[in-house]
Amino acid sequence: MNNELFLNENDVSEYVYKYLKEKNNNYSIKITREGKLNYHINNGYELSHKSDIMLEADNKIFSIEIKFKSAVTDQFKCRSYDIIHLKKEYKNLIGILIYLKHKDYGIIIERARNICYGFDYFIGIEYNSSFNSNKLDQLINIITGQIKKGNIL
Repeated sequence: MNNELFLNENDVSEYVYKYLKEKNNNYSIKITREGKLNYHINNGYELSHKSDIMLEADNKIFSIEIKFKSAVTDQFKCRSYDIIHLKKEYKNLIGILIYLKHKDYGIIIERARNICYGFDYFIGIEYNSSFNSNKLDQLINIITGQIKKGNIL
């Protein structure tokens, strides 16, 4: 795809969604943007979560969360809380969090990784200048390649 420049998290999420749709139309991966899953907390109350991108393949659900230039730990804590409860409800769920951190701001990658311990995979990438699609394409190909090979199934 083009060398697109990302300004916010929504831009990144939209790009990943379109890229996955375009590149994986011949493979049996169902791809949903803001895929919704419901879960129950201890008192039985039902909550819902919308994954930035949800993939379904080989009877597995992949919930992909994308954080871009985030400086707020609460955003990571909320996603971590949801993924912990989602994994209790959906035994076939694999949680992936991608954190794209600018070198000059945002919480440090190691802190974000520790907050997000409930995810199966945490991918933290620090970059020096504008983050563009050329830098993201390789990461997406690695993730989908691993799914196709069954390495993270």
